[in-house]
Amino acid sequence: MDSLYIYGYAPVVLLVAVGYLATILLRIGARPKGLPPGPATELIWGNLKQVDMLFPQYQYTKWAKTYGRVYTVMLGDTAHVVVSGLQEVRDIFIKQGANSQARPPSRFQLLMRDGYFPGLMNGEKWRHARKMWQTVLNGSAAKQYLPYQELETRQLLFDLLQAPNEWRDHIERYSNSVAMTMVNSRRIVSSADARVKETIQDLYDLSETGVRGAFLDSWPFLWKIPQWFFPVCKRAREIAAKHRDLIWRNYSDVQDRTVKGAALPSFNHAIQEKLKQGWPGVSEIEGAEIGHHLLTGTTDTTASSLINWVAAMCLNPEAQKKAQEGNISSALYTVLQRTITQIVQRSTGLLVLIVCPRTMTQRGCHTPDRSSKSKSRSLQKHDYLMTSRTSYKDDLRPGFIVCLNPFSAHIAPRSPKHAQLIRKTWMEELEVSLDQNQQWKATPEGIARLIDRAGK
Repeated sequence: MDSLYIYGYAPVVLLVAVGYLATILLRIGARPKGLPPGPATELIWGNLKQVDMLFPQYQYTKWAKTYGRVYTVMLGDTAHVVVSGLQEVRDIFIKQGANSQARPPSRFQLLMRDGYFPGLMNGEKWRHARKMWQTVLNGSAAKQYLPYQELETRQLLFDLLQAPNEWRDHIERYSNSVAMTMVNSRRIVSSADARVKETIQDLYDLSETGVRGAFLDSWPFLWKIPQWFFPVCKRAREIAAKHRDLIWRNYSDVQDRTVKGAALPSFNHAIQEKLKQGWPGVSEIEGAEIGHHLLTGTTDTTASSLINWVAAMCLNPEAQKKAQEGNISSALYTVLQRTITQIVQRSTGLLVLIVCPRTMTQRGCHTPDRSSKSKSRSLQKHDYLMTSRTSYKDDLRPGFIVCLNPFSAHIAPRSPKHAQLIRKTWMEELEVSLDQNQQWKATPEGIARLIDRAGK
């Protein structure tokens, strides 16, 4: 009798179970209640099939025109709120920073970095890194780095004079040398130095592979499957090993020069001093990663900005000519920067906004912004011409840092007088500021005080 009773209800139990599972499946990819509206979603996929994840900015720009500057997209089963308006960024990430600073789990990004990436972490790990970055990157501190940028700008102009067709390599050397001097107290003298490409390639690999493996975080249940099943996980572990080797070499170089008494003040030196005094919750390899984060961010952001600016000059000769009229004084640097930003936006058809992690947007990451001096001085002394009529403004590098792929451009001095001035200025700099190895003879006083404060 009991068996008949149980069997009689078995179909009902099965129906309820199937209905429950169907309800769960139907919710996968659906937009949760309470979030801003957005494009219609598909079952399981959400909006993932509608977005080219290597170049998501195009689709996000279209959706912003339809759904407003704040909207929600579903990448698989994970909701992403897209904020594209400058005022909205300020309102959400600065005025409401306490409510918007948390980050969702990013297991794949952490896999590529041996489990430590403070920009995508919460709690104590994030606070330690953020405090160090803010100490050396806030608006007041960024002004102290102007001597570094002034000197590297003079070499950039001289390099453009010597080998104009290699202009992209010169820009990458410039940006990497500024960052290397800040982080490791070692200038990059030549664009042929392997460390330039190595630094840029490191961030590029993390960016591109991070996009390819993002689907694992879009459907978190996929992490229950063995990692060997996904080839992108093997690639992530290879990048992690290469990444660790790179940051450890730079960090150890500072240690070795410190022991020999040959190291000038630098960000990594400050980190090492802080670790010696006891830095709770931070290991040595994590300290090295905090320094490397600044190195790659400054290098690639500055280089990408300058490369895109060269493209804007080539694509907009009328704006170039207008900006060259008269002698551009330091008081006009900000105006010129704003003009150039508008040119880049018109050239690419996109608003490219590079935001530092969380509330650092309020008072951090000012160093790349000051590359406007390099832009204005180069514009004063050079003409920029396209060497091909083929449009390259949409030929972008894949990943989350927007930069144009290599293109041909001809950069030449505006006159023999300008060329002579460039040579003279760089020769004077070599004699006054640099030693026989073209390294700084001494650290500028303001930078030395700043690094000393960061190491305490």
